[in-house]
Parts: sequence; structure tokens; C-alpha cells
Amino acid sequence: AFILSIEGVRPAKCDCNSYFVSFENMSCLVLVYVDDLLTMGDKTLCMWFLNQIKAKFSAGEIGIAQKYLGMDLVRDASGITVCLKTFSLDLIKFAGLDKSNAVRTPLETGVVLSPRSEDEAQLTEEEHKFYRSVVGKLLYLAINTRPDLMFTTVNLAKYVASPGQRHLSNLKRAIRYVVGTVDFGVFFPFVYANSWVLNVFADASWVAPRSYSGGAILLNDVLLSWFSRIQKVPALSTTESELHALCDSIKDARFVETYLHDFLRLRIAQVNVFTDNRGAEA
Repeated sequence: AFILSIEGVRPAKCDCNSYFVSFENMSCLVLVYVDDLLTMGDKTLCMWFLNQIKAKFSAGEIGIAQKYLGMDLVRDASGITVCLKTFSLDLIKFAGLDKSNAVRTPLETGVVLSPRSEDEAQLTEEEHKFYRSVVGKLLYLAINTRPDLMFTTVNLAKYVASPGQRHLSNLKRAIRYVVGTVDFGVFFPFVYANSWVLNVFADASWVAPRSYSGGAILLNDVLLSWFSRIQKVPALSTTESELHALCDSIKDARFVETYLHDFLRLRIAQVNVFTDNRGAEA
């Protein structure tokens, strides 16, 4: 409530944790998480906003952000890389696989996970607890900085209620993939373009009883958003599952477009939508 009382501050239209500060030709974005604030934008305006906060509350300033919500923010002359290297190393150590050999893919090619069969042994209570914990950690990785882990992790999470030895084996493979990719993250280059294009990619995997949707949103060539999720309703054909995936991707793209315009007043010149299903294209 206090933030909104500051002159020039307005909430984002599509995110309750974001606020925009604007004055004359200057602007800055404020991200709020519990009692942590992250500001970005015009330096003068960011400092003015922080001084308003300090005048009301006992608050300290850390300086240029090196971490945020566990994410490492690595800067160089070309841009910023957001990664979870420290988190990944802790995950590998937690799983007891820090001396394991890395693998090149998070899920073995051709593997289709299915529910635990009746003749397959259940995991012990300790193994089940381990499975739930690691899946949760992998989800945090995949959602925030690792789109390459998204599909595998969603598949593993689907069976978290009653996993078998096959699921545990594939879970450990996913961690071994992380062993060799701890430095992976999302790179945001410092770029300026005369026009901005939103590229929307959508795909689906048609399986019973419910298919998977996958999508990615890029601003020109910069990845901004991605997802992989189980579709909410059954699809009766590959085309129908692809249409569900397209719908999910376009909704995400609409959110991204609204956010960019709200903060940067950035106008998207063109939106390109890509799918590999001719029926869905029609």
C-alpha cells in the first residue's frame, strides 16, 4: 500500500508483484518478493525510489544485484546471464551424485514414462521422500532458468504420488544431466532494435489420457518465456492437442506483450506463430 502512495508509482496490469515508476522521460521497474525489492531502469529514478522506501522503513541497499531468489545474475559487456549454478551444485550434492558421470540428455531417447505397474515394487518411504524433494528442486530449476529440463521434469512430477523404481532411475538420470550443465542459464543480451517481433513456438505430444503442451516466447531472438504442461482436457487427435498447445502459447505471448508495453512502452511490430501441424495451421 505504501509503494502505491509514492508519486509516479503504478502497479503492473498483469503481475501483482511488479510496479512501474515513471517521471518525465525516466522509468524503472520494481519487483517485490515479501520484503525484498529489486529495481531496474534509470539509475537516478531507482535511487529516488529507494530513498522514498528508506525514509519510511528501516531498509538497506545491497547494490548491484548478484543474486535474486537464489538465481545468479552474471554480467559481462554483452549482457546478463541468469542461472542457478549454486542451486544446481547443492541439488547434485543433496542427491549424492556429485561424483557421477554426466549424461548428454535429461531423458533417454525414446523413453515414455508410465504409471507404476502392479508388479513393480514401490519405493521405500525414504526413497519416496527423496523423489518428491528432488522433483520440487528440478521444477524450480526448469521454471526459472532451464527450459531444457522442463519436459522431463513435468513428466517426472506427474508420477510423484506413486513412483516406481523406473521413475527413480530416470530422476537420477536427470540429475546426472544437471552435473554436466551447471553453468547453463538464460542469456539476455544488451540489444537495441528498430522493430520488435514476438516469435511464438508451440508443440504438443499426443498421449492418452491427456497430452502435453510445450511452448516458447522469443522477443526477436531473446528467449523470454517457456513452458511444458499437461493439457487440462483430453484431445481426440494430434491436431486437437496441437490446437490446445497453440492456445496456451498465444495466451503466454499475450501476457509477455502486455508486460513489455506496460513497462517499456514497447510496441510489438509483428507476432509470428510457429507450429509443426498442418491441421492446426489451417
